[in-house]
Amino acid sequence: MYSAKPQFLTWVLSALILLLTTINLNWPEKYSPSVIEADAKGYYAWLPAVFIYQDIHFGFFDTVEQKYLTPETWFDYRLQVNRQTVNKYSVGTAFLELPFFLAAHLGSWIWGGPTDGYSYLYPVFISLAALFYALAGLWLLGRILTRAGAGDTIVAIILPVLLFGTNLFYYAVIEPGMSHIYSFFLATCYLLLIQQWAQKTQAKTILAIALVAGCIVLVRPMNVILLASFPLVIENEITFFRQIKDTGIRLLVPLLIFIAIAFIQPLLWYMQTGVLFIDTYPGEHFGPPHLFDFLFSFKKGAFLYTPILLIAVLGLLSLYHKSRFRAIYWFVYMLAVCIILSSWNNWWYGGSFSSRVLVEYLPLFALPLTTWLSQQKKRIPRLIILTVLVMLCQFQIYQYRYYLIHWEDTTRQQYFDNFLKLP
Repeated sequence: MYSAKPQFLTWVLSALILLLTTINLNWPEKYSPSVIEADAKGYYAWLPAVFIYQDIHFGFFDTVEQKYLTPETWFDYRLQVNRQTVNKYSVGTAFLELPFFLAAHLGSWIWGGPTDGYSYLYPVFISLAALFYALAGLWLLGRILTRAGAGDTIVAIILPVLLFGTNLFYYAVIEPGMSHIYSFFLATCYLLLIQQWAQKTQAKTILAIALVAGCIVLVRPMNVILLASFPLVIENEITFFRQIKDTGIRLLVPLLIFIAIAFIQPLLWYMQTGVLFIDTYPGEHFGPPHLFDFLFSFKKGAFLYTPILLIAVLGLLSLYHKSRFRAIYWFVYMLAVCIILSSWNNWWYGGSFSSRVLVEYLPLFALPLTTWLSQQKKRIPRLIILTVLVMLCQFQIYQYRYYLIHWEDTTRQQYFDNFLKLP
């Protein structure tokens, strides 16, 4: 008799939990603006701008705001450049949302509802888009870990731990319109393709790598630093770099593909303003890093609100015994990433649960976490630790939703006054 693998079973169970949670939170009887709000509003706006209003200067903004949104959810994603209106946010997320947007548009037309890009079905399908990419990313991550030598039972544990024990869950179901889930999916695609190419050199694989790498930059330009993570999924780094050397001139076509995709955003800016490169974050800039605050502060500390990430860092000791190169590279690379991300003047990245800009790096945290859990002698105590930390993360997400953890300015006193307190 056929017996489903534990990894598949936990993935299906996770999918059901995500779907039920999404239905409960994001599919009310009447229109809810919570899915397409704040930054998500800007990412999404490219779709109705192109496919409904044929207006890439977003002249429909005021009409939509007056019809659907409230003063509490008002957020203007537009900027004035060269006396022209542009969208502050990159177009990449909209590309990944496109199939779901078209499905919502068709459904609204069949249903006889408004086909204006913002009526009931549109946020419903955007919430489904986030579920799809979160679950697809987890599935691909399972393949990465399996190819790296992790047992099926270990992977079956790691996937739901990463989902429910970090802010991946939060951005999959509570703020599904943000870019991070889409970047998480692309990161897993990229790492899996790198892993496959390192094991078997094929032209179609390197072309796919270029395609995904271009999309990573198009969704969130700062994620160009994700592309330097490739050594972390390579078993034999010497052989890999020899493959790159042997490929030689054949890398030209993939490079052109990468540039062409990443260049879509500057082309859109040029169509809007006559300028290829513009600063869509005026007044925001890089400065001195706030590394300690980024990782440990009560305001948004990644290790405080998603402590499983700290366990993953401790797992580098286990990874070091397996591969010194990958353990050292992981530490140096992620330290550099955190320094760069914490150097943004708004290092807490506004209203968010934990450090939201680390969501796309969760596949990398899964690597040492998997090695840490794989040790036979201490597996039961480690499972208990992970279970407690998953429960803590979920409880803090619950508190965050009901403002016991402030959306932006939690202090030490507020945190401990409300610690494990129910709304």
